[in-house]
Amino acid sequence: MKPADKGALIRRATFDLVGLPPTPEEVDAFVNDRSPDAFAKVVDRLLASPHYGERWGRHWLDYARYSDEKLTHVEGRYANGYRYRDWVIQAFNDDMPYDLFVKAQIAADVLPVKDREKLLPGLGFYALSPTGENQEDRVDVTTRTFLGLTVACARCHDHKYDPIPTKDFYSLEGIFKSTEYVEIPLAPENVVHAYQQIKKQIDGQKSEITDFVTKQGTDLTGLLAAKSSRYMLAARQVMSGAGADAKAVAEQEKVDHTTLERWVKYLKNPEKEHPYLTAWDDVVPRGGSSEEVKQAAEEFQGQVDAIFAEQRQIQDRNYVKLGGAEGAKESLKRQSTSLESLEIKKYYLWRDLASEPYTREAVKFEGGIRWLQGEWKDRLLSMRANLASLEKMLPSQYAFLHAIKDTDHPANMRIQIRGEEDNLAGVYKI
Repeated sequence: MKPADKGALIRRATFDLVGLPPTPEEVDAFVNDRSPDAFAKVVDRLLASPHYGERWGRHWLDYARYSDEKLTHVEGRYANGYRYRDWVIQAFNDDMPYDLFVKAQIAADVLPVKDREKLLPGLGFYALSPTGENQEDRVDVTTRTFLGLTVACARCHDHKYDPIPTKDFYSLEGIFKSTEYVEIPLAPENVVHAYQQIKKQIDGQKSEITDFVTKQGTDLTGLLAAKSSRYMLAARQVMSGAGADAKAVAEQEKVDHTTLERWVKYLKNPEKEHPYLTAWDDVVPRGGSSEEVKQAAEEFQGQVDAIFAEQRQIQDRNYVKLGGAEGAKESLKRQSTSLESLEIKKYYLWRDLASEPYTREAVKFEGGIRWLQGEWKDRLLSMRANLASLEKMLPSQYAFLHAIKDTDHPANMRIQIRGEEDNLAGVYKI
């Protein structure tokens, strides 16, 4: 095989080490360098380039599942998340020993080393990941990255071929269950305090607005659901083909015009995930009598009333299980509590009436507030104005590191037989 010429050699080396092509000047300099260590000098130059860490650090970031954004686009981006990325790149450029590189990402906060604060950004390896009940993700990334093994299936059963029992999986997950996310400020204490003070007020006002909107939306949904039969009968007039105008029918039947149009659209859609409109769908297409249509609408109304009443009872029991309003706001509490829910077909009907005919946007007042009047409208507008004022006062967020630490009360994890949270076995420790 013919060896590569010097032009090809420098091109390959440059692409391999820094991910970029060499410049014409770099190629010419290497081709014209006749010294025996010419290639060694090229390699040393490339290893000293900051692009080396960028090129090879990205492979580690793939193992670490690094992302600038959180689990979903709705949750937004990780503020200051890039500090972990930059730390990884710098670690490659500084030729950090691999054992220290690994230890820093697992437990930099407890390493007995000099200049430990320089290693703290490495804790982003775990901190920039789903939190709460998703600790199995941390087990998976730990074993894949550091051991080269996939052990996620040991959550439900012992490995078939590797010596990885289920008890080892839950022993390791217990460690992550006993850690919590923290932020390490990189700014003076007075800057941090000034930001957090206003941020706390903003969070409180947002929570107050959410509670108000949720309550008003729930009340309005119930009021509109109680009129379902009226909207259905009005919708039939619009759908009858007699040229009835939705706005005119709404005025005549004393129902909301926009909501009536949504009912028409909903009833025209044949794709339903519940069976509660069967009688209606049987009578209307065959041109049943007015009495038959009214009976079908009233039958549906009775089902709606019963399901909404059942849903309110379930919500009341779940409220108690969660420990009241504060518990209901905690995502971890909701995830770890065995909550009740409607039977699936009933849920589909409840969901439809809380979304399509009455629309989430209108009922929850997030888009407009056409349903709110008087003191209720003034209250919402006042809270929104106060929130806007607070947000203008909020200074730029201070720099910080994403990190984890041991919880104040570590706890062992019980094995979940076949991965079922309600089917628990004993406790095992590593």
